[in-house]
Amino acid sequence: MIEKKQKRIKIVIGIAIILACLVIIYSGLSDFAQHYRTVEEVTSDLEYYSTYEVNMVGRIVNGSFQQVGTLSYTFQLTDDNATVDVKYDAALPQTFDREGTIVVTGSMNGTIFESGQMQVKCPTKYEPETERLQVDDKGNADE
Repeated sequence: MIEKKQKRIKIVIGIAIILACLVIIYSGLSDFAQHYRTVEEVTSDLEYYSTYEVNMVGRIVNGSFQQVGTLSYTFQLTDDNATVDVKYDAALPQTFDREGTIVVTGSMNGTIFESGQMQVKCPTKYEPETERLQVDDKGNADE
């Protein structure tokens, strides 16, 4: 009878460990799988996105980027379907490019997206060229 009780305790402990592992895995995957939202998606539901933090992807509108403090910047972000004013309060990433695509993390405050985290998407200068010149044995290029 004592052996059965010990066996049940071991089974309960084993199940508890498995459940704890599943919870840890699920929480890690849900953070990893956080999706990007477009500017249009965020601006179409200001109330919802003022309550929840979101990753918003877009391009900085040319000429809109301004430094307004030591680590404070304002700019407009667009996805070609909508545009939103962004207030960013943090250091800029080393690979920051005013003409590149970025992801800002934050929430809406009225009509302004407030962010304290930014990721720079891979610049197009790292993408392979789509058209290359063909060079023959003698070094002559085909056009």
